[in-house]
Amino acid sequence: MSVEELWLGVLRADAAVAARRRETYRRAVEGFVAMEIEVAVPQMSAVLRAEGRSRGRRYALAQSLIGATARVHGLPLYTQDDHGGHARRRRTHGVRVGS
Repeated sequence: MSVEELWLGVLRADAAVAARRRETYRRAVEGFVAMEIEVAVPQMSAVLRAEGRSRGRRYALAQSLIGATARVHGLPLYTQDDHGGHARRRRTHGVRVGS
């Protein structure tokens, strides 16, 4: 899904920005290893979404699957999403983001 989001950014950009994004995309996906979605990932995704709702937050399926994949595999997750009103690069292990 992250590859899809990066490529969508290329496709949605005007011509001047698209060329720069295309190069960034090319460098980002070199050596990229896609992770399979095993049963533990959607289960963790459901947990993350339920936890979010209990705190008054709603996470899109794609967001929670990305977070769940990172958490299940014990991998760091970096995001620039501004869902919490803090637009800066952050590292998280799942959906919960700390500064």
